[in-house]
Amino acid sequence: MATYYKFKDNKIPTFEELLGYGSEDTYVNIFIYIFEDVITDKEKKEEFLSNVMELLEYLRGQNLKWATIQISIYDEEFFKDKDMDHVLEVSGWFHNGTDEFDVWEYKEKLRYNLLIFKQKYKTIEEKRDIEELINMVYPE
Repeated sequence: MATYYKFKDNKIPTFEELLGYGSEDTYVNIFIYIFEDVITDKEKKEEFLSNVMELLEYLRGQNLKWATIQISIYDEEFFKDKDMDHVLEVSGWFHNGTDEFDVWEYKEKLRYNLLIFKQKYKTIEEKRDIEELINMVYPE
């Protein structure tokens, strides 16, 4: 989250304070990692699209300048027995390889990506608009 707003006393604000200071000058970049198949199962997909729509509506209600949402959906089967909190912490959210694992092997398990850039942020009106933005990345 960032803003162009100038803060009093050079104090770094909390999230709530930031929205209160100058939300119209503030933008948010949200990164979400999902390790469950929420695309091919019809019920899960419907719930996923509803949740993304709810997130968009919440962000729009904050009077932000804009927001970007990136959701990465990984192969559920590959990750089901892995401690993802540990993997993400050690790898810097898949940015660094370690002696423990090859980060590229993990990144290649990305199946779908949803990117909502600032241009689309305000124009999405329904779940179908979100669904059209989902891209297959690495097929199984």
